[in-house]
Amino acid sequence: MAYTPLTQVAPQESTGGADVLPAGAYVCVVTDARLVKSKAGKVNLKLDWDVAEGEHAGHFGAAQYGHSQWLGVEDSAAGYTRHKLDRISLSNSNPPVTFDAAALVDRYVAQYFAGGCIGEMPVTELVGRYVGLVVGTVDEMWQGEVQHRNDVAQWVTVAEVRAGRYTDQMGKIRDIKIPRHRDKTQGGGAHTQIPPQAAPQQAGMADSNIPF
Repeated sequence: MAYTPLTQVAPQESTGGADVLPAGAYVCVVTDARLVKSKAGKVNLKLDWDVAEGEHAGHFGAAQYGHSQWLGVEDSAAGYTRHKLDRISLSNSNPPVTFDAAALVDRYVAQYFAGGCIGEMPVTELVGRYVGLVVGTVDEMWQGEVQHRNDVAQWVTVAEVRAGRYTDQMGKIRDIKIPRHRDKTQGGGAHTQIPPQAAPQQAGMADSNIPF
């Protein structure tokens, strides 16, 4: 793609966010990945994501927030992060070619610790990788105003999103269930009485067109 000089580009102000994504199961793509250190001193893998397929593809666009996942790589959080990275691994492997997201992150974390965990470290090989995310919606109070946001309820593989079913830790196949809307504005975090969708939103790409 030819470079267009910035002096010839019309200025466009970012809105800072995006409309809330409807609850559903989506094939998603990692748009940015980096290691960062939290205020508590713990190292996290920050993943930005967007919808990759279907009518909501590219939903978040240039939004600055609302589509990030912070995955801890230390202590008790590590096991949960490993589960999510395994979903990325499975979604981007096509035997005999395999992708090991956990081993990749291990290499970056070792470099990050060796360098004293200063600033941010991009994990470039995760960008462009696919994963299945089951996304819900939440209302909550922030500085006296009701905020509407998305909440990732479950990580699955791309194939599981397309099938509408996933395999649990016991090896049992279960239907993917779309989370009900959560209203946390009253402080109780209760689920509102909105009936769950009958089926997850299916991706519009055939297996023969899988880009990995």
